[in-house]
Amino acid sequence: MNEVKKELIKMTGDMSKNKERVNQRVLQRHKVKPKKSISLKILTAIVTLFLVGFVIQFLDSDKKHQSAQLFNQTGLTYYLDIAERFSLDQGRELEEAYRRYEKRVASYYFALSLGIESTQEERKAEGLQRLEELKMLQESFPEYAEILKKQGLNKYFTKNIEPLLPLMVAEKKLEALYVKKYPTFPAEIVSDIATLDAIRYFNTHFADQAKAFQEEIGLENYTNIRQGNVHIGTVVAIQDNAFLLVEGAVPEEVVNMSQAQIIDKYQNATWYPLLDDISLQIGNYVAVQSIGGVTTDEEVPVNRFGFIETLEIIEPTVTTNLTLDNVDEVRAFLNPINWRMKEKTFDTPPNYAFKLDGVRVDIWEGYGHSLWLQAQEYGEIQLSQERAAQLKVLLKVE
Repeated sequence: MNEVKKELIKMTGDMSKNKERVNQRVLQRHKVKPKKSISLKILTAIVTLFLVGFVIQFLDSDKKHQSAQLFNQTGLTYYLDIAERFSLDQGRELEEAYRRYEKRVASYYFALSLGIESTQEERKAEGLQRLEELKMLQESFPEYAEILKKQGLNKYFTKNIEPLLPLMVAEKKLEALYVKKYPTFPAEIVSDIATLDAIRYFNTHFADQAKAFQEEIGLENYTNIRQGNVHIGTVVAIQDNAFLLVEGAVPEEVVNMSQAQIIDKYQNATWYPLLDDISLQIGNYVAVQSIGGVTTDEEVPVNRFGFIETLEIIEPTVTTNLTLDNVDEVRAFLNPINWRMKEKTFDTPPNYAFKLDGVRVDIWEGYGHSLWLQAQEYGEIQLSQERAAQLKVLLKVE
């Protein structure tokens, strides 16, 4: 929105609710002085008609560009200039540029929702830092020199980067808040957790505006929602705004075990950030959709930290726990199996489970009447339709 439009809105108020109120507020300005000359009245009428027509035109334009306050082409230009010269994914430069721009916009509005704002001093300091950075890049990379050649460094900075300074400051302050919120998480993952929360907030409150801007710039079939793997297990600890999930553990089996015993037995524990809208308790059986994580070199009981997209508390009773009355036959069936290292993840809890010689075996029904088996201390195997049928007979399940 340019300065003329800003001044216009200052003078006429919020135009978005009622055009009639625009007319009334503009016309009210005539009543400030009761006596005017005929020529002044004519001039005032002309100005009034001009302003009303301009405001109505602005409102119609705003209806077509609902994303104007959130996004603008100038803000996108900086990221597009970089993507067009440095992107490794040829043909998707616009998507890459928009993704980076949207991340900053999302972080800004999420930060505002948390009461985080930037001061003039902070924006000035950020601007000086970015200007020095741009000078260094100009000298070090021919691609940046090409970007800045047409307008010059100072003009390019003023036009394309200066409007982004509030977003850049907000993003930094948001990350600083998250470092305090998750003190036990590695610094490299905290920034991404903040971004995921910001995108979640943005999708909830600004999806329509984002879609309008995507259409405006010709970006089709864009999504910022990533599908990860589902990890199912039991929450065994909660601290510092994080919870410890032990994958494969079932509440009833670990209720009398210590945290160290559970971790040692299942060898598959990960710390995840708590989501503000879900209340967790130790012992909850949950399904976490995660897009990955990082493993540190620290000598601690659990050194893996994961991202979280969605979290659902589920009932462990969805798994049918089987009691074996033919242990020797089932053991004879399983002993020849060449177990592989666990790699497959499942979107649902196992259909069946049983214990054999103190080892829990989970069973999922697969495609083509096959069965997937995971034994906690051995690994996994997929049984063919024929072998699956044989096992079902032994387990007395349909």
